[in-house]
Amino acid sequence: MRNLIIDISTYNWVKYCSGMIMKSPVDFSIMIVCRDDIRPIYNCVDKLCKNALYEQRKNDIFNIGRRLGLKKIYNLNHDINNIDIAKLSTEISLNIIVGNMKEIYCFDNEILVNIASSINNKLKRNLYIFGYDNKKTDTIIKLRQDEYNIKRNLNNLMVGINSPQELIGLEDIEEFHKIGVINGS
Repeated sequence: MRNLIIDISTYNWVKYCSGMIMKSPVDFSIMIVCRDDIRPIYNCVDKLCKNALYEQRKNDIFNIGRRLGLKKIYNLNHDINNIDIAKLSTEISLNIIVGNMKEIYCFDNEILVNIASSINNKLKRNLYIFGYDNKKTDTIIKLRQDEYNIKRNLNNLMVGINSPQELIGLEDIEEFHKIGVINGS
């Protein structure tokens, strides 16, 4: 089964989905929507240029993906302050169709959820959101201790974080809310 994880920024998917991914990494692709080249790197004394910020975070994601066994991680490089909704919707649709994606996991961001829901009305895939507050949880994945340790150690690969807050909240469970279904399943 092919699954697509869509995230608005660089690291959210690591916190909320890496345990699920490590159970079957060949079944997952990661799509990062926005180029993360504006936020400074935490504890970095010198201001780095946009290219350096982007390259550090790209390197982080490559290393995290390699550690998890992922084969496909890509960044659509949209500007966080100026997302072309029509273009993004087309890119997501094409990736779902061409990649024969059966399940879509989307970070709880209004723009992403609206686009994914609209696409799902046509394509009829299982659609889940992650990283939400105060929503019903439909799927809970409990990590074994060894899986949780791997997930916690991914923190060491997140050199380009903007704040230590990005490292907080790594838990031994991952929760998903199902918002779209195939044939009522």
